[in-house]
Amino acid sequence: MILLTNPILYIFFAGFMIGAFIAATGAIKDTRWEPFSKRKFIRSPMIAIAWAFGLSMIFEFDEWFILALSAGMFERLTTEVWKCCLRKKPSKFNSETRDIGWFSN
Repeated sequence: MILLTNPILYIFFAGFMIGAFIAATGAIKDTRWEPFSKRKFIRSPMIAIAWAFGLSMIFEFDEWFILALSAGMFERLTTEVWKCCLRKKPSKFNSETRDIGWFSN
């Protein structure tokens, strides 16, 4: 396979695939409370790609899946620390009508 012979594509593929997965599942999860945002959707793949390149400079990964999982973990840590500690409360939490989950009956 041509992808595995080029380390740059290998690293990019690992970061992009896990970032796209995280972005897609996050978009599906949040569509009940907020509209789709291209900026937020692109954020996860970009951060995961950056982490994949950073981690590949420090460690040697033999499998793209392990690199992808590692980049995904650091992407989630980065994004959640940003959302928790460094920014203001998002507007979706200001709404009076929120889904209460299983107890909506």
